[in-house]
Amino acid sequence: MSYASIVRRYLTDLQNEYNSAIRGGQHTAELSYRPVLDALFHGLSHELNPNGNVDIVLEPRNQGRVGRPDWRIHDSVSLGIYGYIEAKGLTIEPFDTTPYQAQFVVL
Repeated sequence: MSYASIVRRYLTDLQNEYNSAIRGGQHTAELSYRPVLDALFHGLSHELNPNGNVDIVLEPRNQGRVGRPDWRIHDSVSLGIYGYIEAKGLTIEPFDTTPYQAQFVVL
């Protein structure tokens, strides 16, 4: 699957989930959209690293000085950490990163 088709699939799935949220009114701004985002990360990891050495962990355990991020991405062989991802809820308001500066950590 190509990068473009992975992103297209993500946007279609996100739109479907969003439409479902509007109809039902039971979705949460952040948590309800994580499965769609998780599928995007997995698709991209297989596209960018076809040998499958990348593990993507949704809701990893506490990671010490970086707290408890929403995703951890690491090499499955060496366990070297590629990075962490923190999700925020969907909103139509401009996103201000100022309150989250402590979550931006360069390892």
